[in-house]
Amino acid sequence: TATSMLAGIGMGRLSGFAPIIVDAGTPERLVVGTATEGLFDVFGVKPLLGRAFSAADRQPGAPAVVMVGHRYWQSRLQGAPDVLGRVIRVDDTPSTIVGVMPAGFHPRTMVWQPHVTPTSMRSMRGSGVPVYARLRPDAQPEVVARSLVTRLVPDPRTGPTNLWLVPLYDLTIERHRRTVVLRE
Repeated sequence: TATSMLAGIGMGRLSGFAPIIVDAGTPERLVVGTATEGLFDVFGVKPLLGRAFSAADRQPGAPAVVMVGHRYWQSRLQGAPDVLGRVIRVDDTPSTIVGVMPAGFHPRTMVWQPHVTPTSMRSMRGSGVPVYARLRPDAQPEVVARSLVTRLVPDPRTGPTNLWLVPLYDLTIERHRRTVVLRE
């Protein structure tokens, strides 16, 4: 099956959707990303401090938790090594900091929240939130693609109609590639 060919899978909005008010002493409108458990593993990224999100963080009634981006940690929280456990307000919700992301990982995203799909969207044909996966080294992309399409879109008339499998390289690097010529 397709899922047995995956080394990891997660979903979220890496650069947020709309700026959200964050208050760690001074309210400001910031880019807040969302992530499920496993998303950072897909990118091979571990928190610099603390932990990533778990499935329990996304459950109804779970305590509100956040991870902060490295730039936000440095600029607004003075790079405090004891930042874990501190409470900041995100969209007027007190949220406990459980992790700090490393420098360079989506530097415009200042704060991360666990991704929760609203109940009202669960019966829809898609949430519009990207899903990212890492293939096992022996997986064949064409086989994974066929398996996912068969599993997720058994009937194109009633199932999701927007399913793209795009190598992460193409999403992050290839479209920004520039040719540089150095001459002595």
